[in-house]
Parts: sequence; structure tokens; C-alpha cells
Amino acid sequence: MNTMKKLYGFSLVELMIAMTISLVLMLGVATIMINTKRTYNVQQDKTQVQENARFAMEFLNKHLRMSGYFGCSGTVPTNITPLQGQDNISRANLVTDLYPSDVILVSFIDSEQAAFSVLHESPAPLNASPLQAGQKVFTFTNRGELFPNDQVIASDCGGSDRYEVESIDDTSNQVTLKTSLVRTYSNGNQSYGAQLGRLVTYRYFVAATDDGFSLFRDKDKNASNSSLKFNDPLDTNSENVEELIQGVENMQIRYGVDTDSDGAINQYQTSTQVNNNWNNVISVRITLLVNTIKERLDQEEDTGTYVLDPNLTYNSNGAPIDHRRRIIFTTTVMLRNNSTTM
Repeated sequence: MNTMKKLYGFSLVELMIAMTISLVLMLGVATIMINTKRTYNVQQDKTQVQENARFAMEFLNKHLRMSGYFGCSGTVPTNITPLQGQDNISRANLVTDLYPSDVILVSFIDSEQAAFSVLHESPAPLNASPLQAGQKVFTFTNRGELFPNDQVIASDCGGSDRYEVESIDDTSNQVTLKTSLVRTYSNGNQSYGAQLGRLVTYRYFVAATDDGFSLFRDKDKNASNSSLKFNDPLDTNSENVEELIQGVENMQIRYGVDTDSDGAINQYQTSTQVNNNWNNVISVRITLLVNTIKERLDQEEDTGTYVLDPNLTYNSNGAPIDHRRRIIFTTTVMLRNNSTTM
């Protein structure tokens, strides 16, 4: 009598079916995970681009609104153009540039809380005591970022003039100008009338970096430590230049021009069209093309076309094709210190 029990288990076919089902399930789970990760990366990249664009616009908006501020008179000192631009200048650090970017320069009196300010005699309130004709030595409460050879603006409600700093004595808190004041700057019974402040000049431009492109800013001095001018060469190696925001690939600027002096914008023009009529500019429209800093090789190549300006359509096919994503941002800034008084 055979007392051995029969052995039961999975057949080879059943095992193969089970393995196939498992593989399909694993493939489905893996696909979901990959798609979820890809969606997360897309959202993260979009957030990063939006954040970088917001910061870039904040820098530009702040200084554009201050451009042309030279005290209560609203007049601009001789030989100063507080707002200037250049069209389609080849971006720094590039041998050839298919899509050059615009450059903009702004100038105004530094009014930050810690900025250079002169000590006023009691009982005159801050920024109110007269600055006497023939005077060239002043006592300051805050030195701020003032250095020898910097430019300062003496102003009151009757006008403003530019002077240069000869020396600074931190022991006595005194600054000496190279020339004496040409006239007396009076407060005119206004607490905000007369003041002596440092002239600041910022220039914004786009340049190439090891990781792509960035928005840069130089301040007050060029690479030779001379007074910064809007047409000075773009030099990211200058000690006066700082990298502000990564991923800004191109900047296009149009200027709202009042052609008939009625206080309203008649045309938006390029800087070339504005020519030397910068006193007629009452707004600035900025368009930024911002890209993701990292390339996502698991995403499709960017072959899109981006219209930054009526005169410039940015075609990714014309440049080295990459896996970055790009978004266009535009804002318009009204100039507070513009107008027909400039």
C-alpha cells in the first residue's frame, strides 16, 4: 500500500503568469513614480523661474523709480542723464551672440537709511540747514559707502549741482570736496530742502556664466574705477560688478515717451529711437526671458519661440538646443522723477 502523499505546488505556467503580472505591476508603479518625479521637477523649475524673475524685477523696479531723484527741486544737475539705455548689446563673455540683450543705467541721490548724510547744526532739522557758498568741508553723521573721488549732489528746492569728494577723515567725521559750493543751498523754510547726498549710478545687463546666463549690476565705477557710463564695456570680472539673479537669459526694454509734453505716453520706443530725448521718458517696460538653471535631460529639448519685443523673436533653434524651460515676464515701471522738469 502506497502511503506517500501527493505533492502540490505551482506549475511552471502559473509561475510565469505570476511573474508577468508582478512585472506589469512593478512597471506601473515605476511609471507612476517617474511621472510624479517629473511633474514635481516641472513645478519646482517653474517656481524657481518665477522666484528669480520676481527678484530681478524688484531690483529693477526699485532703482527705476528712484532714477532722477536729486532733491526737492526735481531738476537734474548739469552733465548728468539719470536714465540711459542701449539696444541689443552683445552679452558679456560671449564671442558671438545670436540674441543680444539691452542695457539700462539709472542715477539718483542715495537715500537709504545708512547712506552718507551731513550733520546739521541745531536747531535745524535733518537735511534742512543751509549749505553755505564757498564751503567745502562738512561733518557727516553717516559715511555710508562714500569714498574719495565719489560724486555728491548738493541740492535745495531751487536746483542741484554735482561735486567730487577729495578726502574723508573718519577720525573727525569730515568730508572735503575738491571744489567749494558755488552757491548757498537753503532749506527755504522746508524741512526737506537743502541736502548733500552721494550720487549713485547702477547699470543692469545680462552676461554669460559657467551655468548659463545671469542678470548683473555694476555700481558707480567701471572696471577702470572711473565714473560709470552707460556705454562702458560689460566686464563681469570688475570688482564693481555683482551677479544678481541666475537664469536671466535676455532683457529687452522699451521706453514710454511723452512726445507732446502732456504727461501721457504716446509711444514705446527703443533706446535708439529715444536718441537723446531721455527727459521725455516717463515709463519703462521691461521684458525678461528667464530659464531654469538646471537642465532636465529627461524632458524634451526646448525648441520654442519667444517674442520678447516686436524687434526680437528669440528662437531656441537658433541657439544651442538644451533641456531648459523658459518663461517670459514683462512689467512696466512709471518713473516718479521724470517729467518735463528733467
